[in-house]
Amino acid sequence: MISIDRPTADLGDVRVTNRAAVLRHVRRHAPCSRADVAAHTGLNKATVSSLVAELIEHGLLRETGLTENRVGRPATMLVLDGARYVGLGLRVGADELVAVAAGLGGDPVLTWRRAFPAATAGAEETVKALAALTRRAVTRANRRRFEKVLGLTVAVPGLVDADGDVPAAPALLARRTARRRVAPRPA
Repeated sequence: MISIDRPTADLGDVRVTNRAAVLRHVRRHAPCSRADVAAHTGLNKATVSSLVAELIEHGLLRETGLTENRVGRPATMLVLDGARYVGLGLRVGADELVAVAAGLGGDPVLTWRRAFPAATAGAEETVKALAALTRRAVTRANRRRFEKVLGLTVAVPGLVDADGDVPAAPALLARRTARRRVAPRPA
């Protein structure tokens, strides 16, 4: 008997992928109907209806009403909701750390800036400062109308290797070098 090992996806993985396809289509083409989603994603109508019901229940989509500019029965239109959710983006700059909470449509809803000498700080100190800023941002987002932070992204001014290390950050090094040149020399 010959056995070939092939990676397989379970039904949960397929459902997650299909949910993402539905959300992506609605984000790009809203307002749109379930039939529009099915036609453009290749998913069958029953699957789309099931996924849309789940996404509405979780507060990620909402129905906006009926459209009558169609042949046949009016369609219920869908748009992104996600008013309860945000994604968090962090940016490390030479002189500051920035956190931005953005809604599902990508629009910033809250922004925090913190002065931080990243050009002269070590990696451990920078990570601790980012963690503190992240905790503060999540706390403030939760105090507002947002129920949950769905994800986090960190941007650094340099190359990131496969292990997540930043072996080269020219923007930080250039700033550090400029500071050294400007500093007065002892007599």
